[in-house]
Amino acid sequence: MDQMLFETQSKDDITALLNAHPLFTEKFLNRSQLPHDSILVNQLYALVHDSHMDTLFQQTSRYYEEIDDVRNDLEDALQHVKYYYPDFVIPKVYTIVSGFGTDLFATDSLIVVGLEYFMGDDPDLYKPAGLPEYMQRRYQKNTLVPMVLTLISEKYNQADRLDNSLISEMTYYGKAYYFTKQMLPCTPDSLIIGYTSEEMRTVESYQKSIWAHFVDKQLLYETNHFEVTRYVGERPFVGEISRSCPGRVGRWVGWEIVRKYMEETDTTLPELMAMTDGKKLLEQSRYRPRE
Repeated sequence: MDQMLFETQSKDDITALLNAHPLFTEKFLNRSQLPHDSILVNQLYALVHDSHMDTLFQQTSRYYEEIDDVRNDLEDALQHVKYYYPDFVIPKVYTIVSGFGTDLFATDSLIVVGLEYFMGDDPDLYKPAGLPEYMQRRYQKNTLVPMVLTLISEKYNQADRLDNSLISEMTYYGKAYYFTKQMLPCTPDSLIIGYTSEEMRTVESYQKSIWAHFVDKQLLYETNHFEVTRYVGERPFVGEISRSCPGRVGRWVGWEIVRKYMEETDTTLPELMAMTDGKKLLEQSRYRPRE
């Protein structure tokens, strides 16, 4: 969609493009909710004729000059989802350049990827304002597909919304990453969770210390929102454990717990994703940190 949009020459061209892609226009642009079509057409016309947007589009086009590998990986992964969930309808996928308006958007029928987000940490390229550097470096070409699959996992990942405990949050994210790994079995764990190689070495080397922190501080069943967020929320590091311990470490431990649970039981992926009891999942996993 990005290429087609920036090739338009007039407002009539934009109107014709919108008419040719009703799913994108309605689900993503909410066309029918606007009082007049001219509002949307004028906004898009201004977008494609903005000099900064043109520069961003050119940067993105050069970066993604070869995109077949990404497209093929995503198509394969969506077929994996179809295998585990036969009723899954493979959505239509669009790429856009919107000036950092949206990184990822998904419904049952549509996936929209804001390609300009996924151009790594090259200092010569435009960056989204307000996105911390430690988060920006996760937006790479090779993390695009894993992030899409993790987003799709939300369709199947059930949770007990009344259980605000840390272990519930940990296992929820653990299920999401396990789902993504099943759909992308050859993708390194680091790309699925968005850790650097050094961060992966840290969490793998200090598993016992990390787990001891959760147990000794009696954190697993903690429900205080601020305490829970310390371990599963976005942070450059978890200083309560160590300045070398990467943020979101609770999600990674949750993933380890889920993996151990799946090794210990005959549970299918759909059954796992339907589970809502984090405490039960932990107990039946018999999880112990690896040596």
